[in-house]
Amino acid sequence: MIRKVVYESLRKEKRRGESFSKVIERLLSRRHPLEGLYGIWAGPGPASPRAKRTRGRGRSRSSPEGGRL
Repeated sequence: MIRKVVYESLRKEKRRGESFSKVIERLLSRRHPLEGLYGIWAGPGPASPRAKRTRGRGRSRSSPEGGRL
């Protein structure tokens, strides 16, 4: 059994002559627009050691007590 709100959402998606099973299959087969881009970037990510070393350069940081970190 499914909740009424889920049923209503599926009913709105349902096309004429389409079964609820087909609606579910159609909705589950949709790809997310960014899904195809996964892994395409080959450069260093923000978690790479080089990115960590260069990210904070040029900025000084102080502790709340006024001393340098």
